Formats: sequence, structure tokens, C-alpha cells
Amino acid sequence: MIELLWIALYFAVGHMVVWIQNHGQFLFDSWKDNIWPSLLISPLAAYCFIIATKKAVPYYGNLWGPRLTGFSSGIVVFTFLTYIMFAEGVTLKTAICLLLSMAIILIQVFL
Repeated sequence: MIELLWIALYFAVGHMVVWIQNHGQFLFDSWKDNIWPSLLISPLAAYCFIIATKKAVPYYGNLWGPRLTGFSSGIVVFTFLTYIMFAEGVTLKTAICLLLSMAIILIQVFL
């Protein structure tokens, strides 16, 4: 179970970095016309996703488990960061997507 927590942590940090890469232009004035900050943090996201996948494939015993876990964790991270940083509320559609993402993660973990 500890291994799964590490996998989740690496996926979450990777998705947080990607979220900042994509949305930093709306948060930081210096990023509006400057792509370099986003490019410079790219290796951190890549590292997190590579390590998460490296740990997750043996854990799940296939490639689908890490893919679905990574996808679903990205939905969860995106929802929370967008809510926190931009105060975009959770609509019914977003709530359903969150529930489906969490269901995917639970299926991967427990089945």
C-alpha cells in the first residue's frame, strides 16, 4: 500500500507541474509572453511521470493500470487546482467527472 501512495504522489506532482506549465500564463504576468519558465520546469514533470510509471507497472502488472491511474489523478488535480487558483466552481458535469475518475482509481486499486 505504501508503494501505491508513492505512485499517487509522483502522478499528482507531475500533474501539478503540468497544470502550472499550462496555466502559469494566467497566474504570473512574467509568463504571459515568455514560454521559458514553462519549458524549464518540463523536466520535473517528465521525471515524476517516468518514476510513477516505473513504480506502477510492476505494482499493477500491466500498462493499463498506470495509464488509467495517471489519467484519473490528472482530472482530480486539475479540478482542485482550478478551484483553488481560479475559484472556478465545481459544476454537476465536473462533479460527475470527478466521481468517475475516483471510481477508475478505486477499480484499479481494488480489482
